[in-house]
Amino acid sequence: MSASSPTAYTPPTPTNSAGAAQGYQGFLLLDQGDDKRLAILLYDSAAAARAAQGVAGPIAHEYIYALLASPTQGSLGTVVVGDGVFAAPTQP
Repeated sequence: MSASSPTAYTPPTPTNSAGAAQGYQGFLLLDQGDDKRLAILLYDSAAAARAAQGVAGPIAHEYIYALLASPTQGSLGTVVVGDGVFAAPTQP
């Protein structure tokens, strides 16, 4: 099987695994300078983000973490402004 073949094997990556997860809305990679990057993955709910972490986390650990200069930091949050529009308040 050649690399140009439409049936060529594509190994799993955190990005394509997270993007295939239910609720996926998008991905941003920000260059913060000084060889620092910030990846932001957007999901329609915290539950969807947690489910994606369960799939993409082990893949990231296997393929990416050894290449990083420092440990990763994860965080979940709720969008409060999107495209200049305030999001509806969430219920506790």
